[in-house]
Amino acid sequence: MERVKKITALVVILGLTLSVSAENEPVILEAESGVVGEEFNSLTDGDVNYVTISTNGTAAYPERAGRVITFEITFPDSGTYDLYCWVRIGPDGADDDSYFYGNGFGEKDTI
Repeated sequence: MERVKKITALVVILGLTLSVSAENEPVILEAESGVVGEEFNSLTDGDVNYVTISTNGTAAYPERAGRVITFEITFPDSGTYDLYCWVRIGPDGADDDSYFYGNGFGEKDTI
């Protein structure tokens, strides 16, 4: 009987976990779907579309509007959202491994 209670409790916990996950669907953006600044190249490799910057920056911020990709996002609900990025780091060392993101919502100054 004790084992049945443990299995039932596990099933209930798993059921709650699955239902909570279903309510928290991610908001997915792809870099090439934004308003891409003129200093980026939009490229395709097979079935993969991506953007890459065509200039090198010298500061800890974008420096110019051409080095910015802008998105308009509609969130399904209020709450806290976490930012996760999938970034390709290429063979060019420090010239190929950086990105910036806005600290909060709204348009940002590039300098």
